[in-house]
Amino acid sequence: MPNVDINVTALIIAVVVNMIIGFVWYAPQVFGNAWMKMNGISKKDMKSGRLVPILAMLVLAIVQAVVLKHFIVYAQHYNTGYSTTEAGFLTGLWAWVGFVAPVMGASYMFAGRRKKLLAIDTGYYLVALPLMGMILSHWV
Repeated sequence: MPNVDINVTALIIAVVVNMIIGFVWYAPQVFGNAWMKMNGISKKDMKSGRLVPILAMLVLAIVQAVVLKHFIVYAQHYNTGYSTTEAGFLTGLWAWVGFVAPVMGASYMFAGRRKKLLAIDTGYYLVALPLMGMILSHWV
């Protein structure tokens, strides 16, 4: 198995990009209002008590980036026909296809949650993971 070296700069940039995508994605002008309505969250709720979830998301984004970097290194090792950008993008995309979409899909279906909410929540990761993959793939 290849050695995985994680560049701290790339990790920080990938995490920051992930967080920016989340802030834009869930902004009221984009999907935020629909997301709040389907989750029964008011604008007042959003103004208070959001620090803990944001900090948790930061930590989880770091974990996500570290694991994604491992997947990218393995993919590049075994698939030498792809450019660095392609390997990063495709690894993020396949992580979404293989892990995010099925897990969230099953969970939302069993919980009886709306398909539109599933599309909003999984869509965020469909954008974030491939972009993070491209960022992480460029620094060794």
